[in-house]
Amino acid sequence: MRDLTRAREDAVKAQRVTRQTLLSFLLRHGQRYNGKSNWSQAHFNWLADIKMPHPAQQIAFQEYVHAVKEQTDRVQRLTGQIQELVSSWKLEPSVKALQALRGVSLIVAATTVAELGDLTRFDSAKQLMAYLGLIPSEHSSGNTVRRGSITKTGNGHVRRVLIEAALAEGDTQAALDALPVLARSQSLTPEAQAALETRVLGAALSAAPDATHLNTLWSTASRAQRKRPELVAAFARRAAALGQTLAAMDEIESAQRREWNDDLATLYAGLGPGELGERTRKAEGWLDLAPNSAALATTLGRLYVQQSQWTKASTTLERALALAESPAAWEALGDCRRGEGDDASAATCYANALRTARGESGLPVATHRLPGRIDTRPIAVEERSEHGVPRLPGAP
Repeated sequence: MRDLTRAREDAVKAQRVTRQTLLSFLLRHGQRYNGKSNWSQAHFNWLADIKMPHPAQQIAFQEYVHAVKEQTDRVQRLTGQIQELVSSWKLEPSVKALQALRGVSLIVAATTVAELGDLTRFDSAKQLMAYLGLIPSEHSSGNTVRRGSITKTGNGHVRRVLIEAALAEGDTQAALDALPVLARSQSLTPEAQAALETRVLGAALSAAPDATHLNTLWSTASRAQRKRPELVAAFARRAAALGQTLAAMDEIESAQRREWNDDLATLYAGLGPGELGERTRKAEGWLDLAPNSAALATTLGRLYVQQSQWTKASTTLERALALAESPAAWEALGDCRRGEGDDASAATCYANALRTARGESGLPVATHRLPGRIDTRPIAVEERSEHGVPRLPGAP
């Protein structure tokens, strides 16, 4: 069983790598999904509609997609085998007992029991903690006792799944406390460790009970962590919810100055009713940085809607949809049409938001503010780096 759970862990790592490789390939070629979440059915429907301009690129794209599906099937097969074999395992009672704890799934319980074996072989909790590598090293001489970091003899597989369990249960503090121990043990690759840190810190930021706790978490994060868009988004979202709109704005604006990110641009419109005028002026200024971003156009449209500027909202949102359909843009256009008093058109827009979320094409909606066809030509020629990131004007 231990070999099987470790095989699944390896499969999950391979799945993560293939997914990231595919997303990087698409980003290099200007393809970005505007739906809610990656790897959903709607996301796979979107992938199926992509046609690359060159046959060689299309072949590479299809191979990347095939690799993702292959690794996903592998994870599912191994998960099913674990579920099937646990029922006939002699340590099944221990697995079921652990699953009675909040946050402990079948995989977490099976991995823990498989790595620990018979718990009765540990005479005390101290022995168990030592086996898991959760006690510090000690260098003693005479009356002098020096305690250092943990030894690297602990079981990193169990530590990792216990962090996952704490995160699933909502005990973000326990997960945060375990991260340094796991990092010092070097039982995960740097990429896997960084991904886990991002998940744990993001959950902790989202669950911060007050502004003081939120700011403490953010200030103690490393510089590299504060540059990650996912963590900037988690901080900004929670700060806005706690009434710190200016702090949320500042972090998003700083992140966008470092490197443009469509997800942060989208979040900028969702910071609540505070500082609408200032946020609108800032977002309008971003047009010089990302003139052809559908996410930025959607954000501007949503900000206009919140200020009842229906003409600007309609024009901007129709352009956003012409660039790339997204549920957020359709929903915002529905709010705009409802504000204009066109309930029938608003209902169609809301229906299109649901259709787009499912990966389907939207129904036609009459344009109220633009005569003739919508001009979908780029406002400006946008240069991107080899990683697909828009370059600042005049940058080398």
